[in-house]
Amino acid sequence: MTARRRTAAQNNTSEVLGQGRLDLPGIGPLWLAWTDAGLVRVAWADGDAPAPFEEARIYKRIPGRFTKPLKAYAKGKDVDPAREVPVDLRGTAFQREVWNALREVPRGRVRTYSGIAADIGRPRAMRAVGVANGRNPVPIVVPCHRIVGAGHTLGGYSGGLPRKRALLTLEGVKFEGEHLLPGQLALFE
Repeated sequence: MTARRRTAAQNNTSEVLGQGRLDLPGIGPLWLAWTDAGLVRVAWADGDAPAPFEEARIYKRIPGRFTKPLKAYAKGKDVDPAREVPVDLRGTAFQREVWNALREVPRGRVRTYSGIAADIGRPRAMRAVGVANGRNPVPIVVPCHRIVGAGHTLGGYSGGLPRKRALLTLEGVKFEGEHLLPGQLALFE
């Protein structure tokens, strides 16, 4: 089943059923919120960061369909959360189109904003792709960390550049400073 088919068919309609905190060694603590269709929010739980949904119950045990792939990924196993974890994407039609395209970027590979814009048939929409990327509600599962700048630099990341570098390094991408190493350019498809 592709990432696109696992995206909730009825976007923006499912009730948030619960949320919980998940600690991933090497990545950091996360708040996960879910509906019956899939994860609706992944938020960095640094310090006293509040749960993302005030009205949703907080659970100590998060469903395994979300935690098992994320824990395996954090341990460096050959698991891609973008392909294993169901999501319930909430946003505009354009944002969902971008986020689904991000889910198609394989583990250990990177793309540019212009590459994603071309993938969705809007080659001039690089900035809009960047904005949608920055508003990604489920980082790691919708792997916005796999998107780099046109100059093959890290660019930005909601969890901070050290986390972006850690996630990409976990996937086998190599850097010198904030640039991909020359041999890594083969990672662009």
